[in-house]
Amino acid sequence: SAQAEAVFGKKANTYEMIAGVAVTRYGTVASGEYCDVVRGLDFMRARMSEMIFFRLANSAKIPYMNAGFAIIEADMKQVLELCVARGIITPDYAIEFPDMSSILTIDKADRLLQDVKFYATLQGAIHKIRIRGVVSV
Repeated sequence: SAQAEAVFGKKANTYEMIAGVAVTRYGTVASGEYCDVVRGLDFMRARMSEMIFFRLANSAKIPYMNAGFAIIEADMKQVLELCVARGIITPDYAIEFPDMSSILTIDKADRLLQDVKFYATLQGAIHKIRIRGVVSV
């Protein structure tokens, strides 16, 4: 256990036999973040990029107006729903587009849509459980 604690203190992981089961503890990366979080966010970023690129590459035109925003929003929702299904984020995400009146003329002329945002909460995972019970006669 002293060796394992030394490893954990360095933000590393162990591969151990516990109760006859081979497990990786604790599943973190060098920063201390859990591997599943890193993989999940990488997955989300990659799928979001692919989806938006596919839409841009395969559309004759996405109008720079609310109807065009709705197309992009639908694609973003599809990726976020996939992330919900994979246990990466919770289903209470939100997507935000800028108001048309706030978009700079230069951005519209450059065909650049900025300030599109989404907000999501990591689903997380349980690694430890503390149970207390009382048994009486």
